Amino acid sequence: MTTGKPYTPPISEGRPGAPIGTREWADWLRVLLLSDVQQLGKQDSDLVSRIEFIKQHRAWTLMNRPDGSFFTTIEDFCATKRPYGLGTPWEKLRPFLVAGMAKEGRSPDEIERTLQLETVPQAMPPKPGPGRGHKVSREIIEGKTKGNECPSFSDRAEKQLRAINRAPDAVKDAYREGRISQTLAAKLGPAQPTPDAAAVIAEIAQEIRKVPERKAVDELVRTKLGQPVPTKLDRARKAVDALTQSELEALAEYLRTKLEGCK
Repeated sequence: MTTGKPYTPPISEGRPGAPIGTREWADWLRVLLLSDVQQLGKQDSDLVSRIEFIKQHRAWTLMNRPDGSFFTTIEDFCATKRPYGLGTPWEKLRPFLVAGMAKEGRSPDEIERTLQLETVPQAMPPKPGPGRGHKVSREIIEGKTKGNECPSFSDRAEKQLRAINRAPDAVKDAYREGRISQTLAAKLGPAQPTPDAAAVIAEIAQEIRKVPERKAVDELVRTKLGQPVPTKLDRARKAVDALTQSELEALAEYLRTKLEGCK
C-alpha cells in the first residue's frame, strides 16, 4: 500500500468574462481578490467592490477548499490559507474595507449599514449572546470582534438583515444610504414571495430610486404594501413606550405645564 501526502484538489485560475454563477467565474474572482489582498492599503476601493460583489452572489460557495469541499461562509474563505482562501482573517480585512468605503465618500452610518449586510450570517441559527441589537458600527470599525467571528446581532435584527439581502438592489442601496428603515426594507425581501408580491416589490424598488428622503420612501413603501402611515400621535406613543419611569414622570410634568398654558 502506497502512502504519501493527502490528495489536494487542483485550483483553477478561472476565466475572465465567464458567466456569473459558474465555477470559472468564481475562480477568476478568487484570483482578483488574492491580488487585492496583496495590495491592502493601496487599492482598497477595488477590494470593497469585489467583496460586495461576491457577497451579492455568494461566490465562495463555488470555490473549492483544499479538501475538495466548498466554502460555506465568507469568513472561512477569508481565513483559509492561500491560494484556496485569502489567507487573511475577516477581522484584519475589516479596517481596510472601512477605509476604502470612507475614501469613496460614504458616511459612517452608511459604512455601518453596509457592513451589517456584509457580516450577517446567511440562513443560520441565531448566535447566542446578550442580544445587543443591530448597532455594530463600533465593533466593526474598531475591529473588536474575536477571531473570524462577525459581530453578534439580535435575533430580530439578524432576520431583518437577511431579508434585506434578499431584496432588490435598489432596496439594499436605499438601506445603506439611510433612505429606508430596516423594518420596511426587510418586508421587501421575503424568502418565497408570491408572484403578486414579487411584482409589488419590483414596482417599489423602481420607484424608490427616485426618492431621496427617508420619510417619503417609508411612506411610499407603506402605501404600496397597504400599511397605514403612522401619524404624529402614533410615533409619539411609540416613543413614550420606550421611556423609563423617570423619563415618563418628567414627560408628565411637561404635559401638565403645556396643557395649563393652553387653557
